[in-house]
Amino acid sequence: MHDNANGPIRRDSDQVRGAAELATIPYAAALLDQDGRIEQTNQIWRNLALRGGASALMQVETGSDYLSHCARALGPTGLTVSRGLSDLLSGLTTGFEHVYRWHSPTALRWSKVEARRNEGPARGVTIIHVDVTESHMANARLKIQMSVSRAFNARMTMLAACRELAIRVCEELDWDYAGVWTVDVAAWKLRCVDAWVRPELDLGDFERASRAAALGPGSGLPGRAWSTAKVQWATELDSAPHLVPSVAPGAEGTNMTRRIMPPSSISAGLRTALAFPLKCGDDVLAVVDVFSRVRRTPDHALMDLLEVAGDQIALWELRERADQCARVAQHEADEARSQLESVLDCAPAFVIALDKAGAIRFLNKTEAPTRREEVIGTHWKSFVQPEGHTQVERALETVLSTGTPQTYQVRVPGPHGGASWFANYMGPMRSGDSITGAVIISQDVTEARSAQAELADAQRLAAVGTLAAGVAHEINTPVQFVSDSIHFLRDAVGDVFGLIEALRAVKSAAEEGADPALLRAALEQAEQAEEQADLAYLLEHMPKACERSIDGLERVATIVRSMKEFAHPAQKEMAPADLNRAITSTLTVARNEYKYVAALELELGVLPPVTCHLNEINQVVLNIVVNAAHAIADLVKGTENKGRITIRTMRDGPHAVIAISDTGGGIPLHAQPHIFEPFYTTKEVGRGTGQGLSMAWSAIKERHAGELSFETRPSEGTTFIIKLPIAGKPTRDAAPEGVLLAR
Repeated sequence: MHDNANGPIRRDSDQVRGAAELATIPYAAALLDQDGRIEQTNQIWRNLALRGGASALMQVETGSDYLSHCARALGPTGLTVSRGLSDLLSGLTTGFEHVYRWHSPTALRWSKVEARRNEGPARGVTIIHVDVTESHMANARLKIQMSVSRAFNARMTMLAACRELAIRVCEELDWDYAGVWTVDVAAWKLRCVDAWVRPELDLGDFERASRAAALGPGSGLPGRAWSTAKVQWATELDSAPHLVPSVAPGAEGTNMTRRIMPPSSISAGLRTALAFPLKCGDDVLAVVDVFSRVRRTPDHALMDLLEVAGDQIALWELRERADQCARVAQHEADEARSQLESVLDCAPAFVIALDKAGAIRFLNKTEAPTRREEVIGTHWKSFVQPEGHTQVERALETVLSTGTPQTYQVRVPGPHGGASWFANYMGPMRSGDSITGAVIISQDVTEARSAQAELADAQRLAAVGTLAAGVAHEINTPVQFVSDSIHFLRDAVGDVFGLIEALRAVKSAAEEGADPALLRAALEQAEQAEEQADLAYLLEHMPKACERSIDGLERVATIVRSMKEFAHPAQKEMAPADLNRAITSTLTVARNEYKYVAALELELGVLPPVTCHLNEINQVVLNIVVNAAHAIADLVKGTENKGRITIRTMRDGPHAVIAISDTGGGIPLHAQPHIFEPFYTTKEVGRGTGQGLSMAWSAIKERHAGELSFETRPSEGTTFIIKLPIAGKPTRDAAPEGVLLAR
């Protein structure tokens, strides 16, 4: 059989002039007389009828009433053909065409019947049956593919697209039942979530069994399509055993081996099933199965088509899911960005993001009247004073090349004179493992710096106050023996003055030529005055009393001078200073803190003038010495033993080194990482504030670009090592003018 167009078929029927010409028609053809009886058939007709490969419309013998045969045995199709031929024979029409489906032993087929009146000697009708299965199938496949396209255009869900595709397959290719199965990921089962049944059929039992099923991989036809990710075809379902969902009481959702359809479905004549997966690679999202009452051999073209259609729907679904995830992610990102911007808007600092070229890509706020829109995309140099370009460039280069964060402070002129200080933190901005730019956090620390300076002064004065009692005691001792010496000298001078008066009386009597008796009396009084004054004792001890007074006054002067030097107001700029003299002055002030618990050893080397903030260095030395005294006191408490505090100074290349050692108990291991943290202390409440070493760290590391470290051994003591640049803090680290986005 061959498909053909209407034109050639019409020509062949029109050319029939008698039974002899019937054999020339290349299709199954028959000649009907005026009464509708078959007069003759050609060989093609007879061959098909004999082999059983013809439709029922052709399985009729010569001489039979064809119209009655059609009307009697072929249902709606036969009635349609019978009526059409009757109209043709009665002259109501000149031709008739009708396409109908019929079941061959192995497949469902479609044929077209054409009939034309014969105008020649052979009166009657020529009827031709042409197999149009291939063209019908091609057209059906096109419609099936178009249904997939319509589903995409309508942006259907995957389930809706599956239903649309399944119904189109059933309607176009005469399948009777369709089911849609999706994967229950939690149970790892296939479950039927939708079904379609041809309206004129009763497949309710089968549909209910399918909807109650839970098929594992490989179970039933849908399970095999799921496990293999390939199209599955099965025939002779009424006799072949398969794994199918059970509908037995108490066994809902389980699988058992039995016929693939329940008895009610078998009685309905279902004989062929097809299942195809919706997959992307080996990832199966759903399975569609269809059933037919016709026994059909595998249609590989249809199977290929449905495999492609399933792949397209699955790919569409995955893309839709990805788009949905992207939309959700974008929404969440937008919300997160909005929240982040709201948080950053409230932040007291400027937050600026730079790309590698130095262009500003983000900032949280600006100072009026500048707007953010005016700043985005501009270069950071537009907002930094020229004096600060080198420092920011160096920091940016380090961050971009190494990823190491940089910190620095900068000073900017204020709008009404004066200056403001900004602390800047610059860190890397990353995308994966790549550094794509830098983030700068810039905060106004003018008030903080002022408070820090005030705190340093207050701490220094507090230290002086803390040491005041000891200093008073230190001054009291020399003042006391000065006072005692002065009192001794006062009494001695009175005695000497009495002797001098007696001697002057002797001198006057001698000069006036007084009576020898009077002169002798004057001499006796002088001798008595000398005895009373104990002149030998006075001659020995009065010079010593004077020396003691002078020494005591010098000690008082030294203490006062040291106090004055220690408490001297802080200088804004660094200046060259004699570190050895400063250390000596500080130790004089602190003597009362350590003299009862430790002996002091000084090993002061030769040092050049060191450029520094001397008051800060004094404070650092005082804090460490007081800590050393407390550490020794804790160790020797309750004994008459004393520890030792040793202070050494030396030069190490471009640095001056101060090493302060004690013989205390050392720093506990757990405390070592924290000793430079603010407010951290190992002392009891009321004895330490935890700020001394923190301030020392800040003064040495930040203010002087020096180094502060320690070495400690339990029960042996601790040594703090201070290294200061002799030339002062390097110029390149000095705070330049200008700060990002602060104008």
